[in-house]
Amino acid sequence: MLNTVSVSDNTATPANEVNSGKGFEPDPTKQSALGTAGRTFEVDIIDKNFKLPQVARFNLATDIKWPGGINATFEGIYSKQSTIFYIRMSILPRRGIVDQAYNNGFDKRIAYSSSTGAGGRRLNPNITNAILISNTNKGYSYNLTFQLRQDMEERIRIACV
Repeated sequence: MLNTVSVSDNTATPANEVNSGKGFEPDPTKQSALGTAGRTFEVDIIDKNFKLPQVARFNLATDIKWPGGINATFEGIYSKQSTIFYIRMSILPRRGIVDQAYNNGFDKRIAYSSSTGAGGRRLNPNITNAILISNTNKGYSYNLTFQLRQDMEERIRIACV
């Protein structure tokens, strides 16, 4: 668990008034006495079925020699990934998508409630973040390559004959 304490100098004078002019308090046992009374914390949760990221990769390739000393190479690589997926559990449900009037309909990101109000976007105003770490298997990539190549040595041999 991570506890966050917000301490800032809101005075008009340039001197640092945080912690009675001493600034940052390095002693962790004294830090809880600093700052405002409304302290918050963060919770990180790991799914009981969580697995470290995994990759399955498949490769298929061939080289074909054509007349005139031309070599053709075909190659395909496909990768399937099981990666880490972070879910922010501490925010209110989504409210729709970003206002289309501001972006001519191109931005279709998810929109959440505004950050104003007592708790803002958070379900619990005392929890800044509650993040669930899980897995997803939606990641993949592929690469296709085609190459034609003619060796100069072969061309010179043909020209000399």
